[in-house]
Amino acid sequence: MMKQLLSFASIIFVIICIGAIIAHFVPASYVNTSLWEFVKSLFDVFNNEGSLEVESTPVGAAVYIDNHFIGQTPLKKEMEDGAYNVKVVLSGYQTFARRITIEKNQAAVVRATLSKDYGTLHITSSPTNAVIYIDGKRQGQLTPLELKIAQGKYFVRVEKDAYYFYEEEVIVEQGKTRTVEADLVRQVGRIVLESNPPGAKAYIGNDLIGTTPLTQDKPVGKYVITLKKKEFRDKVIEVNIAPDETLEVQVDLAERVGALKITTNPPGAEVHINDAYQGESPLRIEKKPDVYRITIAKKNYREISEEIVIEDNITKNIHRDLDPAVGEFRIDSDPPHAMVWVDSENIGFTPITMNKLPGIYTVRITKPGYKNYVDEITIKEGAFIQLKPVLEKEEQSSNR
Repeated sequence: MMKQLLSFASIIFVIICIGAIIAHFVPASYVNTSLWEFVKSLFDVFNNEGSLEVESTPVGAAVYIDNHFIGQTPLKKEMEDGAYNVKVVLSGYQTFARRITIEKNQAAVVRATLSKDYGTLHITSSPTNAVIYIDGKRQGQLTPLELKIAQGKYFVRVEKDAYYFYEEEVIVEQGKTRTVEADLVRQVGRIVLESNPPGAKAYIGNDLIGTTPLTQDKPVGKYVITLKKKEFRDKVIEVNIAPDETLEVQVDLAERVGALKITTNPPGAEVHINDAYQGESPLRIEKKPDVYRITIAKKNYREISEEIVIEDNITKNIHRDLDPAVGEFRIDSDPPHAMVWVDSENIGFTPITMNKLPGIYTVRITKPGYKNYVDEITIKEGAFIQLKPVLEKEEQSSNR
């Protein structure tokens, strides 16, 4: 090695000496041009380098010379003459390899058109029709999906409304099928349901989900919940359960109640329901739905008693015309066609039949030529009384 260096130094020294001699005898203007070319030609004698130019489609590929990385395309590098193994490598593409020869003072050009390496990516989900993202880019088709794709590493994400997303990193190899099976899990939220009063049964459709107060985790979405409790009206609510959130719902239940509106003719009648006094007509009463016995009573009128059905959220109108509470009595006389007075009221001639309210009455019967007949009778409701007096003749005067 030392001998080689000394030889090279000797050559340089000789060249410098020659140049100095020439510069002494040759004009300066000539030296400025030809001398440099001369010196350069002398160096070219000892230069054994050529160049390598590597281009690729697409660009950015790694270039290896005899398995040593030297840069990325496009690339230009000075190299000694000789034979070399060139490789152009880009992820997702087939490797380009060539054996080249670099000649002295010549440029060797390598143009590599890289071909993609394809494999198959098969993506399914349960449930189906989920959205697919590959390396963040949404795909145009929903699951299930099968596509040809360049070999390499990919990040797959599968999404569907109301489900938690699924993610997986996969490696696709040339000529092979890589399967992604996304078993999607339904998103859930929590509902806390209370009612006033508590103890209401909660239904979704026909399914009983519990009795208030209740706490349940449910898949996200909208639900129609019906609350049922005896003697209270059904309450229907709509809730929207969001993922990973707690929804608190408070419901006030309304009692089942109906109404009776009672009027009478004449007014002022006492109203009893199941023997409990309610007031005088006209009257409005609210009661829970059920069957009730209603009694309407007024002095000197016939009492009315009947069963009434009260329905939830309905007002039932009841009007009753009261019939007088009377008794019947008949008056005959012997002889007939006598004048009848009842409590000083002239009511006609015998025989006569009439109705009177319950009470005590004074009856007076008169007929010319007969003594007046007076009696007191008691009339009861619904009773029949018959009076048939024999009138006594008046005594005639003996004086003429």
